[in-house]
Amino acid sequence: MFYFQRTIRKKKTFKLTDITNATFFHFNRGTPTRGLIDQFLLQNGLVLSSSIDGLEIASILGLVEANLGIAIVPESVASSLASVYTYPIPLERTVYAIYKNQSFLTDASKRFLTFLQNIK
Repeated sequence: MFYFQRTIRKKKTFKLTDITNATFFHFNRGTPTRGLIDQFLLQNGLVLSSSIDGLEIASILGLVEANLGIAIVPESVASSLASVYTYPIPLERTVYAIYKNQSFLTDASKRFLTFLQNIK
């Protein structure tokens, strides 16, 4: 999900290159989300003119809500904000089901893990 400054929002059309001149708020380096965003920018030939690195999600959202720049954030947090414009970006990320392998699993947990293992 993508957040925009109001100046970009006023445009009738949007191009990904529009983000290159705006201040871009980035997650910490080494996090999976940051890696996914960096890969997306690289694959689309986008070179940011100004970025601020090493921010946590709450800081990023506050800065965007204050109209100080833009960010790419997960859809789960984008849907909670009504005062900013969002634009979907086709990014995929892997999530994991985790459990302690030496502990008791309920029948429902076992069925859920079997279900997940059969998804391709």
